[in-house]
Amino acid sequence: MSEDLSVAAYEADMWAQVEVLAAKRAEIDRLEAELERLQTEILPMKPAAGDAVRRYGAALSIAEQPVPEGTIRKLYWGNRDVPADAIAKAFGLGGAGVVHRFAGDADFEVECPGRCGRGVQLTARTVKVKRCTECEAAWEADLVRSSEEHAQRLEARRAKFGSWAEQQLALGRSAADLYVESLSEPDERLLRLRELERKIWHMRQVDEI
Repeated sequence: MSEDLSVAAYEADMWAQVEVLAAKRAEIDRLEAELERLQTEILPMKPAAGDAVRRYGAALSIAEQPVPEGTIRKLYWGNRDVPADAIAKAFGLGGAGVVHRFAGDADFEVECPGRCGRGVQLTARTVKVKRCTECEAAWEADLVRSSEEHAQRLEARRAKFGSWAEQQLALGRSAADLYVESLSEPDERLLRLRELERKIWHMRQVDEI
């Protein structure tokens, strides 16, 4: 049994790492709950929107006016929460299939979710709208840049830690002692310390010879 290894330090680090993970999970749960709340709020809005469409269709019929060009297409492709059958009943189209024929193919343009002001083409009525090419490229570039910066910071910390650890090991301190003193990345750090400890030991053996 190693006398210089503090199990309490390992336990403290374990709980610290678990708490960070738990905090992130709590944030995800909060966002999911918010999404669920918004989805619940939108449910009663759908019938109201359908009624408004039907009233407009009835008004056009009474006034003996044709449905303005592009209205069915905009309702169908630009407002996926308006049921196709509600559109069909409002304008006397006979069914959802007829609505689809009037609406045309899925090349309707909507605003990019990235809020850049550009337009993006819908590929299907029930598919989530994707970011434009420029926003997608910017998002991927940010992700790559963030990963590279993280890797650079990690490498810098490793180099600094390696230099300090090598000096401490040369003074006779054990790897376990240094590990407990500087808990941050347990598994990788302990392996690095063991490697340095063996390196110092071999150097001392050569000096003794």
